[in-house]
Amino acid sequence: IQEKTKTIAELDKKCKQLQADVAHQQQNNSTLERKAADEKQKSETLIQEKTKTIAELDKKCKQLQADVARQQENSSTLQRKAADEKQKSETLIQEKTKTIAELDKKCKQLQADVARQQENSSTLQRKAADEKQKSETLIQEKIKTIAELDKKCKQLQADVARQQENSSTLQRKAADEK
Repeated sequence: IQEKTKTIAELDKKCKQLQADVAHQQQNNSTLERKAADEKQKSETLIQEKTKTIAELDKKCKQLQADVARQQENSSTLQRKAADEKQKSETLIQEKTKTIAELDKKCKQLQADVARQQENSSTLQRKAADEKQKSETLIQEKIKTIAELDKKCKQLQADVARQQENSSTLQRKAADEK
């Protein structure tokens, strides 16, 4: 009877430990879910910011292209008027050509910036998807662990019930023997 009582106490202690482990796993799962939601929100915010930046850069690039078009039109007009002032016109055309080159260089730089922003946005989207997958996989693993612990705890409870039944039977037999 003492051995059975000791066994029952040990099983009860193990069951309580398993219940504490399950509670801890559930708390970890909640923390992971919150972290995953936070990461998703951060990624979405960053993607929105990058999308806005791309739109602004695209607008600036189009404005610069319009400026270039206007400069080219001005250059043509000046070339037509250059019959009387050839030297002045040539100087002015050189200045305008330089301005056009600078604007073209700026436009190309902005286009390169836009391309980088788009690449960064794609990278962030991939990272966000990876993080989401990792979080989901971890949550699934935790759920599986909890299910396994719950199964073990129920098995231990069943063992305890059998031990108690055996103990009761032994007590009755002992009483009969006595």
